[in-house]
Amino acid sequence: MTTKQTPELHTLLAATSYLLTRYAIQQTQGLLTCRTFSLAQAIHQHLTMVLQHPELTNASEAERAYQGLYQQWQAILFEHQQQAHCICERSTQVPTLENFATKTTAPSNHTLH
Repeated sequence: MTTKQTPELHTLLAATSYLLTRYAIQQTQGLLTCRTFSLAQAIHQHLTMVLQHPELTNASEAERAYQGLYQQWQAILFEHQQQAHCICERSTQVPTLENFATKTTAPSNHTLH
């Protein structure tokens, strides 16, 4: 990620907080749906960008905390795939931080239902 493409860290964190709230609201029904799957993917991608952000390199405690959140959201994405209610969830692989950085993750053809 180059400096031109890197959003400010506080902007990324605010966007991630918003997505977390949206996921929590959608999840109140207790179902893993295409909508919650899309939100989980977006949260995971935002956490990836947070971990790759240059401002986080000198904040080891914050980096450990966000790494833990990142791993938890990887598990949530995996759970979505295991309990998929629609085809779009079954075909998508859970991205890793390494895949995201090298852009080897397959693009998602996911649409909300």
